[in-house]
Amino acid sequence: MLDPTVLKHGFAVLAGIIKRLVRALCRWLRRMLALVLAIMGRAERRKTKHDRGCIRPPGDVLARPDPFIYSQFWLEQRGIAYTWDNPDFALVDPDTGLAVNSHQLQPSKRYSVEMTIHNGSLMAAIGTTVSLDVLTFGAGTPPVASPGSVALDVPAAGSAVAAVDWTTPPTPGHYCLRATVAHPDDANPQNNVGQHNTDVAVPASPERKVAFVIAARRDDGREDEVEVTVDGYELRADPTCAATYEERRTHAHRKRVQREHDPGRFPVAEALAPRLVVG
Repeated sequence: MLDPTVLKHGFAVLAGIIKRLVRALCRWLRRMLALVLAIMGRAERRKTKHDRGCIRPPGDVLARPDPFIYSQFWLEQRGIAYTWDNPDFALVDPDTGLAVNSHQLQPSKRYSVEMTIHNGSLMAAIGTTVSLDVLTFGAGTPPVASPGSVALDVPAAGSAVAAVDWTTPPTPGHYCLRATVAHPDDANPQNNVGQHNTDVAVPASPERKVAFVIAARRDDGREDEVEVTVDGYELRADPTCAATYEERRTHAHRKRVQREHDPGRFPVAEALAPRLVVG
């Protein structure tokens, strides 16, 4: 017969072995579980990091840049009087660094045309392009020169200046400078074109005649009706502006602006009334 002491010792050794195996198995299972949780946790962290703080509003309310210039065409659409002496234009003599009178320019002389571009959005207009064209006095006529373009960044709710060199033509006359602003994600492309009047070597005189050319481009024989209106509007030195952004968006503010800048309130003096000659 087996000695009970030997059996007892044998069972104790076997129990110890089983206990060590169970502990090793538990450690292995814990490590495997930790590895699985770590893998799942990294994936969850990646997902959380990607989505953290992201609000996904509808596409029509995403912030978009709105670079613009004082635009006669945009103001006309809103029924507001405007001036062709664009306040966002300045001509600088590079020899002196001083701004000059746009109606007293010298022929065949280089000037720096500085155009102030604004941003009506809380998102910066990165990579905005401003192009400058020169036109004769009229409507629908093609540019007679395109001095160049410049790229710039317009800060959020701020302004930036685009400068393009222009050498005035040798022929005296009235010339219009046209700035065209372009951005690939512009919130309002309708306020991107602004024009400015200039005179090259032409004396200011009420007796002088100015030819206003209206281009006729139709080749199909049909006629177009052209309406030409004249007013004596000038920008106010102290315009009444909205006190807050919220006020600016109200219908009452828009109506007030339209009343204050109604073209009918600025008639032309009889001595300056235009006389139209067709031919």
